[in-house]
Amino acid sequence: MTRRILNSIETVGQGKTGNLVLEGDNLEVMSLLRHDLHERVAVIYIDPPYNSGKVHYRFSDRFDEEQERISGDADRHGAWIEFMRPRLSMMRDLLKPEGVLFVSIDDHELYRLGVLMDGIFGEANRLAVICWEKKYGVQNDARFFSDSHEYILCYAKDRQRARIKLLPRSEEMNNRYRNPDKDPRGPWKSGDFSVKTPSQNYLYPIKTPSGRTVTPPAGRSWCTNEARFRELVKDRRIWFGVKGDAKPQLKQFLSEVKSGKVPSSLWTYREVGHTDTAKKELKRILDLSGKDFQTPKPTALVKRCIDLVAGPKDLVLDAFAGTGTTGQAVLEMNSKDGGHRQFVLIEVGQEGDRFCRELTVERLRRVISGEWHSGRVKGTGGGFDYKRVSMGQT
Repeated sequence: MTRRILNSIETVGQGKTGNLVLEGDNLEVMSLLRHDLHERVAVIYIDPPYNSGKVHYRFSDRFDEEQERISGDADRHGAWIEFMRPRLSMMRDLLKPEGVLFVSIDDHELYRLGVLMDGIFGEANRLAVICWEKKYGVQNDARFFSDSHEYILCYAKDRQRARIKLLPRSEEMNNRYRNPDKDPRGPWKSGDFSVKTPSQNYLYPIKTPSGRTVTPPAGRSWCTNEARFRELVKDRRIWFGVKGDAKPQLKQFLSEVKSGKVPSSLWTYREVGHTDTAKKELKRILDLSGKDFQTPKPTALVKRCIDLVAGPKDLVLDAFAGTGTTGQAVLEMNSKDGGHRQFVLIEVGQEGDRFCRELTVERLRRVISGEWHSGRVKGTGGGFDYKRVSMGQT
């Protein structure tokens, strides 16, 4: 009986790291590894075909012709859905109970993907629809609107068990705190002492240190009752301005805020890069003469997805590996913090197609060694095993 097996081709860098680059149809590969990876993956990031109808270098982003012939569906959107459905279902099985999946997409299939993932993961497990600012400029030749963003759909396997970590606080955030009254508790910033939903118990006049009487703004009330207000004044947590005649503000101390910030659903290019960032990263590593990649993702974008969920020893899966951005992200994160995250990357391979070896594998080889196309840099170290799905006999 003939079956598919994974044949080892080579080990790149250090051996026995647990990192894998697998060449073959991702559904077939995930099926072969289903037992080994079942509920082991902490975070999945994928950048699947957008079904835009365009054809880029090596990547066909069209689900017509051959795809429709295979699926028996004359509608390219239907063909795309039937292509994605079993793959997303398989990924759900591979996720740990607390695992999270991130899927990059644009307007072409956003709505269909959302409905599909609601059906597979459950609407209640949709954590966010993230908007990524992929461009830093406006296209003045656009007919209607300049396309400046894409989306990342974020789903948990189980919302009750998933945990999204805080982002590090930036220096810019911390620099907003001052200490004009030399409070021994350290730097603070003022916050509004009124709320927009008024309560009768919170409506009362306040006399400022300068003797001026103030009341809440129209349609608002103070944020607490008068007794609590007096306790806050006694604890020096109310600020009336330098001259003591301003409306009350609540002092918020830097030492008492969270150690990080809750991630927003808007990711700007200043935070996680843009498409030009990704293209330049790729060209610095590889000689891409005659090749034009239109849709790579910056490593900073993938790192954020990983970092929000995965711990330093967790497993990361990318079943649409492309040029290997996810692998580079994991290698660089491990090199920076000494972690032992592992990755499994799957990139489609066909007879005579050397994309996975010449681009995916070669990019990661150069990241590990530091022998970039643009010159020598400090390598990340680490390694991976490169394997291909092939025919075997039972």
